[in-house]
Amino acid sequence: MRDDELREARRDLAVGLSLLRPGSAMFGPAHAHLGLIDAELAQRHRAGQKDSLRQQAEHRPPAAEGRPGT
Repeated sequence: MRDDELREARRDLAVGLSLLRPGSAMFGPAHAHLGLIDAELAQRHRAGQKDSLRQQAEHRPPAAEGRPGT
């Protein structure tokens, strides 16, 4: 599932969860599922940050040796 689809599913689940009473039979499973979606999104976010940092490091110009004019 793409990131935007997962965020949309999370939003829909959060809305549905807000309509459930905490004592209902579906509240626990829906709450647990929401936690799993949050964990997946967090993992993807961390992985994306690592990829972004790696790409930045690969495109960084090499450090200049010494100072100009010295």
